[in-house]
Amino acid sequence: MKLIFTLLAIMVFQFTLNATVWRVNNDDNTADFADIIDAHDDAGVQSGDILMVEGSNTTYTSFTCTKSLTIIGPGYLLTENYESAHILPANINRIIFEDGSQGSSVYGMSFISAGGTPIVLTDEITIERCYISAGLPVKNAKNVRIINNNMHSVGDYYNGTGPFSDVYINNNIIRNKMGASAGSHIVTFNNNILLGDSYGFNAEYFRNNIVWQNDALIKVNSAYIENNIASNNILTGDNLNVENIQDLFVGGDSPDAKYKLAEGSEAIGAGFGGTDCGIFGGEDPYIISGLPPVPVITELSVDDASISENGLQVKITVRSN
Repeated sequence: MKLIFTLLAIMVFQFTLNATVWRVNNDDNTADFADIIDAHDDAGVQSGDILMVEGSNTTYTSFTCTKSLTIIGPGYLLTENYESAHILPANINRIIFEDGSQGSSVYGMSFISAGGTPIVLTDEITIERCYISAGLPVKNAKNVRIINNNMHSVGDYYNGTGPFSDVYINNNIIRNKMGASAGSHIVTFNNNILLGDSYGFNAEYFRNNIVWQNDALIKVNSAYIENNIASNNILTGDNLNVENIQDLFVGGDSPDAKYKLAEGSEAIGAGFGGTDCGIFGGEDPYIISGLPPVPVITELSVDDASISENGLQVKITVRSN
């Protein structure tokens, strides 16, 4: 465990020479910090720094973020997909992004429990490649990117309604219905897979999405509702109606890899500009298990027979996502 993330921290540091990288692990006392809240509150951790949050059997403490930080976890559904040599997720209930945290990003974290979610109450926040158990509230915020997540839904309903603006919601698996008040504005809602039964909001562009349920209610106010796929004639106009949505995908047991497009799928090349519809098309194709955008060790082999004269023999396989 320590070896894997020490190597990762070294590789991340090589790509982020202007930021300090801090290890966070609540199961390893050699890490810089035992909890994310400890790192956030420490005077030595400055805005612009990176917190490498390591997987653990213990849930990290929820906190309110008032610094501009990049928070990177190991991804989710790791035992289901075996995309990484590390199989423990970094679980947390909530991170609340308030004033001072503008410019923050969070990747590869698992927001668990009935209320598990990041809560966005300020501008310029990126939520990417995360597993989110509950709805994701965005209130009175602008320029928010919600990309490549496996999540419940998005809304502007935290402690009462409050409109958001210039929000980008692309390449997500959205498991439940979703709505936003009339004053809220989404720029792009593209390449999502919609598993819920109702979607209502304002968006400039609603493109390349796949609607799973054949009786879903789509009440999207947009001038560009095009190149989406649904069944039962839910969507008309420049959209594609298919007999059986499930036939578009490879299927299987993986909760997210099963949405890869099957060979010969009608969704291949059916998106705007010739891209694929669904989460693996567009400008930000979905990453299985939400592996973070840093080099990831996919295979680790340590020779148990190593002796002091020869040193420790370690073989690693690394890929970048």
